[in-house]
Amino acid sequence: MSTPARDRTAPRPATVNGTSGQLARTPRSSAPRVAAPPRPAIPPASADASGEELPADRFLDREISWLAFNERVLQLAENESIPLLERVRFCAIFASNLDEFFMVRVAGLKRRIATGLA
Repeated sequence: MSTPARDRTAPRPATVNGTSGQLARTPRSSAPRVAAPPRPAIPPASADASGEELPADRFLDREISWLAFNERVLQLAENESIPLLERVRFCAIFASNLDEFFMVRVAGLKRRIATGLA
């Protein structure tokens, strides 16, 4: 079995001194580095962008909102006017959301409680 002839117009692999291997490093520019502009101060976690204090229960509101959304998905799954396959899909979405809620949100709340942040 013969090997096909190499196409002379195709680019050749990179070589160093005519042998295949690692490419030689190109010298870095000697231009002076420009300093990055200063970053704005980050407000504390208990304040919003306007500097106003945020409610202490803002984390719970987010979790309650997530659960309320999941409840609406479950209500769609229970609606008998929706075709059966769509209802099964809503059940799958509900189960997936509930799994994610416990893996992410509940774990995060437990972590906050353990560290004394909540």
